[in-house]
Amino acid sequence: MNFSIRSCALLVSALAAVPAFATNSFDLGIQRTGVFVQTSVSAPAAAAPTGAAFFFVVDPPTANTGTSSYDSGTVDGQTLSPGVDSGGNPQLESTEFTFATVADMTTMFPNAGATYTYNLADSSDATQNGSFTLVDSSTGSSAGIAGLDSPSYTALQGMDPASALNLNFSSLNSGGNFDEAVILDSLHNEVPGFFFFGGATATGFSIPASTLQGGSQYTLVMFFGNELFPSNGFVDITNETKVAFSTQGATPEPATWLLAGTALAALGAGFRKSRLPRR
Repeated sequence: MNFSIRSCALLVSALAAVPAFATNSFDLGIQRTGVFVQTSVSAPAAAAPTGAAFFFVVDPPTANTGTSSYDSGTVDGQTLSPGVDSGGNPQLESTEFTFATVADMTTMFPNAGATYTYNLADSSDATQNGSFTLVDSSTGSSAGIAGLDSPSYTALQGMDPASALNLNFSSLNSGGNFDEAVILDSLHNEVPGFFFFGGATATGFSIPASTLQGGSQYTLVMFFGNELFPSNGFVDITNETKVAFSTQGATPEPATWLLAGTALAALGAGFRKSRLPRR
């Protein structure tokens, strides 16, 4: 899934050849993600990401009149297709591109003042079609790296789902402006009844009682992010950290648990979406 929580319309200026209207009723967006895995009481280190991910988004896809929506488009040759953000609201989104390293992501999608051109089409009203640009100057911007402190990591392993569990971050989100967490089931679907979103000063969060099932495997996914607002859209710099755990009940077979741990690095398109509330 390419990755938003709930979006509000942000007026952005049309910077290229566009139809004769002054402003747009949508956000042009880019999300850059560093991927980490926590497998012990030690929080992941900044120098040890397991990968990176990138995607383009138009969120929401409301056309300029506000009476119709863009339903297709491209960004520098990459196709934009209808999708939904993590709040279930419509958006246009590209394929999620995954990389072995952050450097590989930056090579393919530069961020030192690179200009990305969004060509958007409304099949019901061609007068809305147009081209718009977003400049990504996020070089040097960063977010903290999410992790659980040692007691929290230990408490999460084999937690009792009948009781609420308080978890603490290993550090604050230095350099960022939002924190977030979701839980995925064994099919990589988000678990209903749990969602955390807070500012960069948040010290942790709680998993409510009876949110999870006993004897089951889950993945906690935490996000530390820094959302930047160029004059014509947004760029999200996000670091996500995944933690595999099981709840009290039948203990997973070792081979099954090893497979689940190995699969952590592959988790991505099934849950990652544009998640931020816009300014």
